[in-house]
Amino acid sequence: FLPSMNKEKAEILEKTAKEYFNSAADELNKKRYNSAIVLFFKSLISLIDLYILQNKGVTPSSHTERFRLCQNNFQEVYDILDKDFPFYQDSYVHILTKELAEVIKEDVQIMAEKTKIRLFSDIISLISIIAVGGFIIFQSLRLKKGYNKSSSYGKRSK
Repeated sequence: FLPSMNKEKAEILEKTAKEYFNSAADELNKKRYNSAIVLFFKSLISLIDLYILQNKGVTPSSHTERFRLCQNNFQEVYDILDKDFPFYQDSYVHILTKELAEVIKEDVQIMAEKTKIRLFSDIISLISIIAVGGFIIFQSLRLKKGYNKSSSYGKRSK
């Protein structure tokens, strides 16, 4: 049970975590690894803040406060944060790898489990790929069989 104001913060943190995660997954698929890492890290931070809110009733106002709260109260979360933060900082001055993006993605998924949030990125991506692919195949078959765009749906052109 969260008070009204905290419930609103929790909803915002959940929404941003999902948005960042899904955007990061898109960037990962496009082989834009630095962007993917930054976005996965932002998703991670949203979920860490949500976890702190769920367990302490507060949200940190800075990285310093987040580190302190985690180190003093949630060692496992602190270990993830402490491990991943340098990579986020490095993303400004180094070219990072797919493997590193996958590691941070896995850490986001760990935090999603801890906060009981479903991210759904992989299944949504798969569904959209299948839907687009299916439409393209349908259009291709339609043209091969002589269906005309201007004719009524399902009627062959003469």
